[in-house]
Amino acid sequence: MYEILNDEGTVINRIVADEAFVQAHYPGHYRLVPEPPVVVPKRKILTRAEYRGLFSNAQLVAMTTAAKTDVKLDVYMKSAENPTIDLDYPEVTEGLAYIVSLDLGVTQQDMDNILMGV
Repeated sequence: MYEILNDEGTVINRIVADEAFVQAHYPGHYRLVPEPPVVVPKRKILTRAEYRGLFSNAQLVAMTTAAKTDVKLDVYMKSAENPTIDLDYPEVTEGLAYIVSLDLGVTQQDMDNILMGV
């Protein structure tokens, strides 16, 4: 897509054409409109392996160790063993917030990234 410009450089029209056409019909009075970036939506339902892959080994070890004496964390860790994990599910967000509060090496930034599937 090209923007057609007047002598002052103000856009007066937008057209879909090839460059040869705009050069021939609007010499010096056009500019290419950049394509918008393609936004790939993040997946919100992950496999167990994908979900676990969002944590470092040190974080997983710390959570697994702490879960041996923390019933609430143990319940969360067991729910993360489901075949799929829905990152929008309240139990997941609450569980991650709880893990962050325990200071096990999972930060708020980690939680935000995890919930985005990053």
